[in-house]
Amino acid sequence: MPCSPAAGADFDSAVFSGNVTFSRARFSGGTVDFSRAAFAAGTVDFSGAVFSGARVSFFDVAVSGGAVDFSRVADWSHPPNPGWIDPPPTGVKLPSAALATPSNPC
Repeated sequence: MPCSPAAGADFDSAVFSGNVTFSRARFSGGTVDFSRAAFAAGTVDFSGAVFSGARVSFFDVAVSGGAVDFSRVADWSHPPNPGWIDPPPTGVKLPSAALATPSNPC
């Protein structure tokens, strides 16, 4: 499958209050901005997502009752810029070290 073209998406200040899936999404170019987003309820799921080159930002997010699940990504070779210092906020699940290795050389 070819790499996704450079594109972007803006979720700046979005409020996620239900289950949302970015399953199998490809973040391989461009900029995707989740800055100041609020994760208030439900789960935002990134299962099978590929983080291999896009600039993805999670600066100043609020996780208050919701969850952000990166635990089953397909490629974490270019992870998002989280905007937090370890450990991540409660409700954020990161991939294991085994999943953090590149699997898609885009």
